[in-house]
Amino acid sequence: MTDRTMKKAFLLTIAASAVISVAAPLVVTAQTFEVVRNFRNAPGVPLGFLYSLTQERDGNFYGASQIGGTIDQGTVFRMTPDGFLTTLASFNATNGRGGSGPLIEGPDGKYYGTAINGGRYNKGTLFSVTTNGILTVLTTFDSTNGALPSGGLIFGHDGDLYGTTRSAGPSNGAGTVFKVSTDGIFTTLATFHFTNGASPYSGLTLGLDGNFYGTTYNGGSVGKGTAFKMTPIGGLTTLVSFVGTNGYYPWGGLTLGPNGALYGTTYGGGKSNMGSVFTIDSQGTVKTVASFDRINGAAPIAPLTLGPDGNIYGTTQAGGHPTGFGQGSIFKMTPDGILTTIFYFGTNDSSDMATGYYPYAGLTLGDDGSFYGTTYSGGTFGIGLAYRLNMPAGISMQPASRIKGVGTTVSFSVNAYGTKPLTYQWFKDGQIVVDDHRISGANTDQLTLKHLRKHDDGNYSVVVTNNWGRMTSSNALLRVLTGHRSVLTTLQPAGSAVAQPLNASGSAGHRLTFEGVPGSQYVVQYTTNIISGPWFNLSTNTPDTDGTWTVIDSTTDSQRFYRAASVSDP
Repeated sequence: MTDRTMKKAFLLTIAASAVISVAAPLVVTAQTFEVVRNFRNAPGVPLGFLYSLTQERDGNFYGASQIGGTIDQGTVFRMTPDGFLTTLASFNATNGRGGSGPLIEGPDGKYYGTAINGGRYNKGTLFSVTTNGILTVLTTFDSTNGALPSGGLIFGHDGDLYGTTRSAGPSNGAGTVFKVSTDGIFTTLATFHFTNGASPYSGLTLGLDGNFYGTTYNGGSVGKGTAFKMTPIGGLTTLVSFVGTNGYYPWGGLTLGPNGALYGTTYGGGKSNMGSVFTIDSQGTVKTVASFDRINGAAPIAPLTLGPDGNIYGTTQAGGHPTGFGQGSIFKMTPDGILTTIFYFGTNDSSDMATGYYPYAGLTLGDDGSFYGTTYSGGTFGIGLAYRLNMPAGISMQPASRIKGVGTTVSFSVNAYGTKPLTYQWFKDGQIVVDDHRISGANTDQLTLKHLRKHDDGNYSVVVTNNWGRMTSSNALLRVLTGHRSVLTTLQPAGSAVAQPLNASGSAGHRLTFEGVPGSQYVVQYTTNIISGPWFNLSTNTPDTDGTWTVIDSTTDSQRFYRAASVSDP
């Protein structure tokens, strides 16, 4: 460069940011199973837990039981995380019989759910219940609008509730999909007729595309179940028919995974014919990603749960014991199908009753970072229990390397999970960081350093700890720029937050973000030929107090290279 007004120049590569290799995180983990409530047969107490609990805004868990209550027809109940149980309402046949899915809280503060039987025609009801126990029937099923509602309800984007019935429906159907407003206006959206599925035992999942997804236990091309997609106005498409080789009898519905794919389980099939975990995309491509073999569990029937670590968690209602004769398991599975049993239930003898058995219900991730669930049998009194699975500390988002100018402020953040309380300790180059007049957050999830100096250069990491384990993050490099030095930190399509290569043909321009030293003045230049130039001025900028500035290049060139140079001293 020949321009004498430019003191220093730095060629910027087309990489979006400066990233260094980092050490792998250190992980120390152990899950702990803890009984929070042993159920016992007493007047008004709920019994028979087939469905998952739901945690609502008040921090308590809500559910509906199959039996128990004032006349043994089932209950709606509330349970604290420590196991204190309150029966909100009892079913009495007229208002329903047998809770048939998890409850869901509405914007009005009421809880909504279904009873599989009862009502005027003994075909089930849909109800709301207040926190002080006032239960109101919104819909009574009579076969023409479906029968035996199952799997619970979800809210759609329109504010209405959506659900399924196991049987009946218009024209001698084999189950329905319906919606209902919170004031009871009911609409049948779709009906199953065996060829397109039959008997949806589970509820619906709202996909990222605004459509609803679910499974039927029976029906399809050979009667072994289907997975389907339904538009909000009821347009139903069969995505796949299960035929045995790809599993059969998908009971537990579908769950959105970390990659946007849908995950589900089959009661049978898989390599050992003990059930499987599968993924399915919106076009109906199904892939078996894991199989149960009795030792790691068998015959899963509950919905899966996405964990805070990006893994999939679930239960099997059989198998799971090292001998192969267990009565259920809790498992963790990576998105690509590596399955690990993290807890197994007893073998149905007196020595194993304490942990319960037959976990028909799935897992619920609590606000405290633990998983909660129930068993149908076992426990101190032999009729089931509620449990908590305490999870070790982990990190779902690592701290990112940063490049900042001297005198600026930088923050490192980490997203952690695990059973609370979590504690944090930040380190620089392996030495403990302590708060002072420039440093804050040394014992939190965000470390901040102000008025940066050159000696702040180094590798920063954090150790996250709880009572069940600890994890050390990867290193994040801090590079402090001095003098007039500058660097390109991000390169994105203009108007987009998604990085892409600079030489992407047809780009509508590029957004470049730089780091430099506050008070310095820089000129950004570009060339289409990095070997022979020439270089052209794009803009002249002075960083703000944070040391950053942004340049928009509205080029349509298929390739450009950039460099920045200081124009004058600070």
